Amino acid sequence: KAGAMDYILKTPEALAKMAKVIERALRQWGYIVRQRLTEDALRESEERFRSIFQTAAAGLVVISPFRNILQVNPAFCTFTGYSEEELLSSSLLDISLPDDGDRISAMYDDLFSLKSRTVDCERRYLRKDGTVVWGHVSVACIFGGDGRPAYAIALVQDISRRKALEEQLLQ
Repeated sequence: KAGAMDYILKTPEALAKMAKVIERALRQWGYIVRQRLTEDALRESEERFRSIFQTAAAGLVVISPFRNILQVNPAFCTFTGYSEEELLSSSLLDISLPDDGDRISAMYDDLFSLKSRTVDCERRYLRKDGTVVWGHVSVACIFGGDGRPAYAIALVQDISRRKALEEQLLQ
């Protein structure tokens, strides 16, 4: 800003401070570079998660400690017959059979109260068209920075065909 003469003609005081000025500028530049690399890595990680979440063949559901559905993938929408918007305005009990409500509530109570860290079970879901489908559900509790349960993520695999075959074999 001062012009070329400022760079050519330096006072002894300015020259004495030059090393510290350069050192500070290099520290700031290093901080900026590390910050950008961190932001790029975070963005790449988020894109990778979003891609995996959206393209997974099994249903994925993110559930709040209040049992509200926070996020679903397309496979879960197909499995239940509901749109993403419909599911996001629902709770787990809305897509469960009334007879299963107490068992499902108890399962998530145990999960969010830390009696169990994961749940693995087979359960029924009530589809939008009124039919019942079976899912094998694996649920894990995810903790926040404060060490408390922040949400749960459920992996749901459609086992309706297997259940129908088991029923036929029993008959």
